[in-house]
Amino acid sequence: GLKAEQVIGKTLLEVLPGTEASWIERYGHVALTGESTTFEQYAATLGKHFRVLAQSPRKGLFSVLAVDITEERRREERLALLSRAVEQSPATIVITNPRGDIEYANPKFETLTGYTVQEALGQNPRILKSGLQGPEVYEELWATLLRGETWRGEFCNRRKDGSLFWERAVISPMLEDGRITHFLAVKEDITNERALEET
Repeated sequence: GLKAEQVIGKTLLEVLPGTEASWIERYGHVALTGESTTFEQYAATLGKHFRVLAQSPRKGLFSVLAVDITEERRREERLALLSRAVEQSPATIVITNPRGDIEYANPKFETLTGYTVQEALGQNPRILKSGLQGPEVYEELWATLLRGETWRGEFCNRRKDGSLFWERAVISPMLEDGRITHFLAVKEDITNERALEET
């Protein structure tokens, strides 16, 4: 936010009092050695993250190209937070491609089904199919999803060891420019709940 006349002829500390010593040391090293450097660093005085290219046009001088990457960092932090939330979710989360092949499953999937994520990748969720529900359930599911709508329902599925379990599922199409790119399934184990209902 500074104008050129406010900075020309001044030192970095005169322009930005409180600049961390690490910045000055990096720039000083470039000016004295002539060695270019690229780095990313947070500038506390400005409250921003920068990607920096520092080089020396001639001995004793340095020039800097600094790109504000604050928004990029914030997006990365939000993605990391979202990733942790999905990985640590108590619900089973599965993402498939439009053909229904599994591209992602969270750790809860392994715990509940007995299949490792590696075993599940590339497979269709029908590997869990128990055969105890009629085809109409799956026909309705696909018809709903292909209309771009969210499907809600319950599945009786079979674990890798052959034991049965019940899941309450919410499955939604993921859209990009109006086109279905993936399907997202968020499922809750309701086996105990069903057992109580049946007693």
